Amino acid sequence: YSSARFNNFSDVTFKNNYVRSNNVADGGGMAVYNASTIFGNFENVIFENNYAKSDGSSAQGGALYTTGNNITFTNGIVNSSFIGNYVDGVNSDQTHGGAILLGGSNNLSIIAKDGGLSEFTGNYRMFNGDESTKEYEAIYIWDGNRILTLDANTNGTILMNDMIRSRYNTSTVKLTGDETGTIKLYNAISNAKVTADSVNIDLVNNESFDYNFVSLVSEDSAKYTLDFDRTSGEADNFTVGANSTGIIYVDDLNDYGESDVNKTVQIINAKDDSIQLELNSDNIHLETDIIENLGDTVYNDKIYHQNEGYTLATTDTTND
Repeated sequence: YSSARFNNFSDVTFKNNYVRSNNVADGGGMAVYNASTIFGNFENVIFENNYAKSDGSSAQGGALYTTGNNITFTNGIVNSSFIGNYVDGVNSDQTHGGAILLGGSNNLSIIAKDGGLSEFTGNYRMFNGDESTKEYEAIYIWDGNRILTLDANTNGTILMNDMIRSRYNTSTVKLTGDETGTIKLYNAISNAKVTADSVNIDLVNNESFDYNFVSLVSEDSAKYTLDFDRTSGEADNFTVGANSTGIIYVDDLNDYGESDVNKTVQIINAKDDSIQLELNSDNIHLETDIIENLGDTVYNDKIYHQNEGYTLATTDTTND
């Protein structure tokens, strides 16, 4: 599409479509070129098993490709799913966006609302048809200083099983919504700044993962649930660069495995102490010191024992 307006683009399925070329291949399901294309409602759209394949150059946007200026999804992409889309090219530097290639001076919002689901699962890129090169990458931000917003509200859920990646480290991924919405972030956000507020961020998939962000600005209204493996002593953790600020508020832990010894787990690896860790004592059993809680009298017919629990080893360092 080019220079068009669609007031209502809803309840549509794009399945098993493809574009194949000896040169550049863009947009296996849909390609939007140039300027002034406007989508009003873009809701309940399914992109499944679409692909873009180049036999001689790059492939971009297995399901959806946008480029140019002023391409507007007025109300965002709402309650829509991207399943099993891919790109297959020769040039690895320019083969990106198994689901979406976001290009040009365009921002984009992925929204889940009213109990709905927006899902990215099984989208990938690979090279020369070689399955061993497969990398699960859903969204690729081609240009710098762009904003990709994930907005889960009114009991909506965004499920990100595949990576989000930015070409330049000046673009931002915003995690937002309301207290009823959940963003299930089960893969990386690579080479981008991240902000988080007013939403539940669920990292629980029974695997510890290092989330590495250019920077993280996190409000305490964002509530995180993390994995913690007692056996290995590993947990979901955040490596964040300069200009990171705020609170990583751990609302709950999915702890599994067993251990008979204390484990110290690093959750934040930061450049400075402007971002800190906080635990929700209502959901997470905190450790108490038995000596401090015995009182003045100890009885010989009572059994006293130290309960297990969690505590913050540090709260004011770069490695909480």
